[in-house]
Amino acid sequence: GRPPSQLQNVSCSTLSSVVAQNCNGHRSCSITASNSVFGDPCPGTYKYLDVAYSCR
Repeated sequence: GRPPSQLQNVSCSTLSSVVAQNCNGHRSCSITASNSVFGDPCPGTYKYLDVAYSCR
């Protein structure tokens, strides 16, 4: 398991602009869930990415 300090319920940032920039207007898209793409707004905190996005 992870240390308790890494399992906090922390809202680190809103990632929708990164997803929209990479996916808007495409039939499908793929984004790497990494600090180089999204930055690291909460260093030392365990993170995961779960996205549901649809274009209008």
